[in-house]
Amino acid sequence: MADARDTLLLPFAQGLVPEPDKDWLFFEARPLPGNALSEVQCEQGHRGFHLALQDAGYDTAPQRDAGDRAGTLVLANRNRIANERNLARAWNATREGGHVVFVGDTNSSVKALRKWAGQRAQVSGSLSKHHAVVFWLVKEGGQWPLPEAPVVKHEFHVAPGMFSARDIDKGSALLAEQFPGKLHGRVADFGAGWGYLSAKALDVGVTDISLYEADHAALEAAKINAPQAADYHWCDLTREAPRGPFDTIIMNPPFHTGRAAEPALGAAFIEAASKALPQGGRLLMVANTRLPYEAVVTQHFRRFSALVERDGFKVLEAVR
Repeated sequence: MADARDTLLLPFAQGLVPEPDKDWLFFEARPLPGNALSEVQCEQGHRGFHLALQDAGYDTAPQRDAGDRAGTLVLANRNRIANERNLARAWNATREGGHVVFVGDTNSSVKALRKWAGQRAQVSGSLSKHHAVVFWLVKEGGQWPLPEAPVVKHEFHVAPGMFSARDIDKGSALLAEQFPGKLHGRVADFGAGWGYLSAKALDVGVTDISLYEADHAALEAAKINAPQAADYHWCDLTREAPRGPFDTIIMNPPFHTGRAAEPALGAAFIEAASKALPQGGRLLMVANTRLPYEAVVTQHFRRFSALVERDGFKVLEAVR
C-alpha cells in the first residue's frame, strides 16, 4: 500500500526538485519504494529501521554530522517537537541554494509543520497524495534555532520524541514499585528507553544490569540516567538475540511503531525474554490492561501471576 514515502518521491519524479545524490542527507530515513534515492546518506536512530535500510543497501547511521549538504530529506515521525527539530536540523545542514524536502502523512500534523516552516522561510512547493503531504523549501538566509524541548516533570535526562519524555509513565512507575525483593542475579531491561526502570533497579541494589533499546537517542540518554549499568545494547529484540542468559528480565514492552496498537510487538518481547532466561528465571513486565498478553506468557513460561493492577496497567510476574 502506498504511503508517505511514495509521496516523498513525487517532486523528484515531476522534475520539481533536483534528483538527490550522495551529498544529500535523509533524516528519519526509511527504505523507499523500489529502493529509490539509494545514493543518499541516511540518519536513522531506530534499530529496526536502521537494519532495514542496511538490508536495502542504503548508507545509514544512527547519528550523522550533518555538515554542508546539497539537500536534505525529512520523513515525519509521531512527535511534533521532534519533527520541528528535524526540520530545523535539515535547514541548517543544507547549503545556500539547496533543497529541504519534508513529508508526512495526514496524522503527523504535516500541514501545521508546513505553516511552521512557512513562518521562517518561503515554501517553494507542495503536493498531496496517498493521504500525505510533501513540501519543499530552498535554503536562503541564516540558520534556524532548534525548538526548545518541553519542560519535564522529573529529574531525568530526555529529549523530544522519546517515550514518556515529559512525565514518568504510570505503567513503568507501577512496575518499579514491585522491584524490592524481586530482582535477583544478572538483570536485563528489555526496551529500556531512556533508562527509568534501570535507574530504579539500581536504586534497590541491583549491581549487574544490561540495557537493550532500539531507539539510539534514548539509549544514549539511558547512559546518563543509569550510569552504573553493566552495558548498553542498541538492539531490535524482535530480530536480534540479546546476550543472555539472565536471571531476571524487567520490561515495559512497546506496543506500537506507528499510531495503531500492535500487540505482536509485546508478544515478540515476551518470546525474546523466554529465550534469554534459564529454567527458573523470572520476568517482571507491565502492560496496558487491555492488551491480551496472558496467553502469550502462558505459552512461553511455566507459570505466571498478576502482582498488581492500577491506573489501567497490570504487572505480571512469570517464571520460566
